[in-house]
Amino acid sequence: MDKLLKQFIYTLSFTVVMIVAGCSENIADEITTIESSRLFSPTSFETRITDQTSVRLTWKAVSKAKNYNIEVFKNEKFTGSPVKTASITFTEIPYTISGFEGETEYFVRIQAVGEGLAESKWVSATFQTGAEQILSPVDPDDIQATSVTLRWTAGQTATKILLTQSTSSSIEHNVTAGEIA
Repeated sequence: MDKLLKQFIYTLSFTVVMIVAGCSENIADEITTIESSRLFSPTSFETRITDQTSVRLTWKAVSKAKNYNIEVFKNEKFTGSPVKTASITFTEIPYTISGFEGETEYFVRIQAVGEGLAESKWVSATFQTGAEQILSPVDPDDIQATSVTLRWTAGQTATKILLTQSTSSSIEHNVTAGEIA
């Protein structure tokens, strides 16, 4: 019993010492802000194809960022010259870039830029454009027995139109500069 009482007293003494030592007034202040010499990278970066050859970019704002640099490449190492570049403010997001080639894989990256801080590291994503379709839907009134009128947005580049029927050979028409305009 005497041994049990000594163990109890030692345990109680140790617990009291630990509680008193743990209740010090020198507790560090709570961290409420983070100071950094560079901007943080944008987060939640997403790409979405909007009309086969355009991409819509979205991401969350970065604190203290004034602008965002955007670069689009055809290779995943981001080497050589970019296919497209832009510098935008956050008020322009979501940002849509148009005029890509159809059925092509692209690699896009963005970085935040601010005043008095180094720019963020790049964050990247990839997207694949769909098959390019420049023709507008055909109006049934434009279909005749031996002809059809095809329409597309003025200025879109086309070199030829290939019409194929399931029962006969195809018809190829070379597009003229006047037809493109």
